[in-house]
Amino acid sequence: MVNSPTYSATVGGGSFSFDGVDDGFKLAASTSAPIRPSDSELTSDGFTVQMWCKLTGSNNLARWWNNNMFNQSKYRGLSVLYDARTAYGGRMIMYKFDNDGGTGSGSRRSKVLSQFSIPTDFVLLTYRYDSANVNDWRMFQNDSKGTSYSSSGSGGAVGYDATDDGGLMISRNGSLVTQGIISEIIVYDVALTDQEVVDNFDNTKARYGY
Repeated sequence: MVNSPTYSATVGGGSFSFDGVDDGFKLAASTSAPIRPSDSELTSDGFTVQMWCKLTGSNNLARWWNNNMFNQSKYRGLSVLYDARTAYGGRMIMYKFDNDGGTGSGSRRSKVLSQFSIPTDFVLLTYRYDSANVNDWRMFQNDSKGTSYSSSGSGGAVGYDATDDGGLMISRNGSLVTQGIISEIIVYDVALTDQEVVDNFDNTKARYGY
């Protein structure tokens, strides 16, 4: 843990709250190695990040999962976030960074879903890499699959940093810190099917008031 996120045994049936100032979780590069898929693994098996979470701050950029650790100026690994900043109206975003030392569109691939309204309570967010190709990535909010996407960037194969600065960070990325609650975060080394996403929502939704 970084700067002591607050644990509650009752909210969401058990959850951690992040203050939007400096809280987070981090895993060293060696520890997070099993959940750092290569391009070939993304293409052969896929990869899914799924979480029950709740935004608690306004104008919030929630960096739920990323391999950039404390330095958002370095583009490396995979990153998923929820952009609830007022100017953007609510967006789910997926990234793949190639770790070539650049920080522009030539060093990344990104996909954006602006279809859903900003959630005000707990929500199940699913980010699914069906392959290494940005055209195959999909996002879900609860049991609803996104249908209206935009993509950008021209980066190459996903690249990671071997140092701890290139490990896994949950809830923050440099000065971009999430204000919100995470109750569950689950990583699959496969691309879940649409039905499996729906089943996960149906099997856990009562815990979150649905």
